[in-house]
Amino acid sequence: MEQKPSPLSKHFRCIAIDLPGYGKSSKSLHPGTMDYYAEVVIKLMDKLGINKFNICGHSMGE
Repeated sequence: MEQKPSPLSKHFRCIAIDLPGYGKSSKSLHPGTMDYYAEVVIKLMDKLGINKFNICGHSMGE
């Protein structure tokens, strides 16, 4: 799926995350729980030096 710029990007830094097990990421074994995915997002934000963020849209697919 092609990522299109969000209209929000005029006012915010927008990041599209490919969570483990979805999209083009590896299909390796992982817990697949919301706690696990929350930890993945928090670790990414920590690595990017972002300590405050909003999640404004999300889809787990079909």
